[in-house]
Amino acid sequence: MSQQQQDPYEDWGSATPWNQAPQPDRTAQPARTAQPQSRPAIQTYMIPAVLVTLLCFLPTGIAALVFASQVTAKLNSGDVAGAEKASSSARTWVIVSVVAGVVVWGLYAVLVAAASSSGSAYGY
Repeated sequence: MSQQQQDPYEDWGSATPWNQAPQPDRTAQPARTAQPQSRPAIQTYMIPAVLVTLLCFLPTGIAALVFASQVTAKLNSGDVAGAEKASSSARTWVIVSVVAGVVVWGLYAVLVAAASSSGSAYGY
């Protein structure tokens, strides 16, 4: 049998125009990649938000966590103004949490001291 009369099913897997890997175009210029835009350095306040939530005052600490998590999400979506506003709100809620925690823990200490000095039957 000559090459032209060969059975098409005889040689499976041979290179055909449909299953060949495309050859790279050696004359084409290399693709230019877009330079990553520098993101502004905006403080997220995530670590202080976690700490005040655990150690100071839970309700306002949760608000600090919510705003702190919004900073990164808004930066990733390109909303720089929204990220700055969320960062400012997170900072505010961290400060409020610290103040509220100091007040609450201070009142607790005063009440414990008052109860122990008055000879309370509860033993505080």
